[in-house]
Amino acid sequence: LNLLERKTIEGINPLLGTLENVGNVLKEVFRKSKPIGFVTPHSLNGTQLLGDLSLELGIPGVLISHGSHSVPQNSEIENELKRHGLGLIHSNFDHVAIQSPLARNYLEYFNIERKNVPTGPLLWGTRFSDKEVIEKKEKFVITHAGSQKPRESLRFLFYETTDEYVKSILSLVNAVKGMDEIECIIRFRPTNSLTLETLREIIPEQRNVKISAEGPFLEVLAKTDLLVSYSSTTMEEAIENRIPVLQYSLDNRFTFLPSVTLSNEEETCFSPVYSIDPNLTLRDGLAMIVKLSKDTKNKEDYYKEYSIPANERTEIKHLIEAWCQAKE
Repeated sequence: LNLLERKTIEGINPLLGTLENVGNVLKEVFRKSKPIGFVTPHSLNGTQLLGDLSLELGIPGVLISHGSHSVPQNSEIENELKRHGLGLIHSNFDHVAIQSPLARNYLEYFNIERKNVPTGPLLWGTRFSDKEVIEKKEKFVITHAGSQKPRESLRFLFYETTDEYVKSILSLVNAVKGMDEIECIIRFRPTNSLTLETLREIIPEQRNVKISAEGPFLEVLAKTDLLVSYSSTTMEEAIENRIPVLQYSLDNRFTFLPSVTLSNEEETCFSPVYSIDPNLTLRDGLAMIVKLSKDTKNKEDYYKEYSIPANERTEIKHLIEAWCQAKE
């Protein structure tokens, strides 16, 4: 009981008081400045107040999530994905940008009613231009890009802990050992839990493996033939650029995107997203993907369910122009 009292008195009450003060200041600012609308990448803490004030003051707003959202594949992950969407795609703003069909399916699954604006990717998934596409070498390039979270994270299924993240990388590095036709890139973002120096000490030196921690991710993606990840917006970014994705973890506890499962039991066709049956080794799974990627022509049709067609997308500027006209 004392712990709950302290949490309320020292933690919750001061935060609520701060939010109330900020809300009063913002309300006064907006009454004087008279904005035509709000555009925000999330609705958390201070920006959550924008959604509330948007409704109270009759100012339109659009939420453009900086994350990826998908329908839960099982009941165990449902609660976690629902909480993940709060403040990212589910808020009080009257409009929400739909950056992929997966996001639209998420809103329908959780019965979130908003004015949907099918924009296609805005905050992730930039399409690289022909100039940015690096001419492929003879080797098949596999890039690992994931999100590691510290042990105190409350996303127990949705993200890998630092330990799990490192184990997955080691598993991939071991799998491509001796596969001379493959080049493996570990795209790394340092955190307080894992520095670049520490990762270099952990990852064994290998001719076909290198760590990339600098420069734009798009430059790495432009020379990638397969992206390996657990759960990350990099997966949708790869799909937007017509690069297949392998969802991989050592325990196969979670698949973020609908996928084709590779196994020894049945023949598999090309897919934008793969997962691996527990009875199939990662090395054999990678070999299957390499073969499918090389043997399959005209892959564009396979990506349709993951991407909003260009002719169905609405530029966000048209929404803002409508706000301007309504203000006149």
